[in-house]
Amino acid sequence: GELLLCVQDKIREETLSLRDAEREVQEGNDRITALDREIAELRRLKAEREEEKRRKEAEDRRLEMERRQAELEARMEAKRIEEETAAAIAAADAAEASAKAEAERANALSSAALLPGQTPHILIRSDLLGMGLAGGVPFMMMF
Repeated sequence: GELLLCVQDKIREETLSLRDAEREVQEGNDRITALDREIAELRRLKAEREEEKRRKEAEDRRLEMERRQAELEARMEAKRIEEETAAAIAAADAAEASAKAEAERANALSSAALLPGQTPHILIRSDLLGMGLAGGVPFMMMF
């Protein structure tokens, strides 16, 4: 009988020990599951950060391209305005030179048509043409 009691005590101890081991295994499994969830959440957050970083870099590239395009358009507009201004100045200079030449020709004709000692009634002043309206309107003085 004593051997039976001893075996039963040993079985109880082993059963308790087995239950403790099972509980420890379950706790370990629970910790592993919790860690797996944490790892999955960290991976999700990392992927979100990487996606946000890619989006930000793409937006930065887009903004840089827009800035460069705007710079290029501004330079082209400035060059166009510069060319138009140069063309307008050249046209005004040509018109002024033409008007001066015409005034000098008119003065020469009117001087040649005068009799000796006669004074002209109208003198076109070619040196004052630049003070006239744009396009070289002659400045006339009446005598």
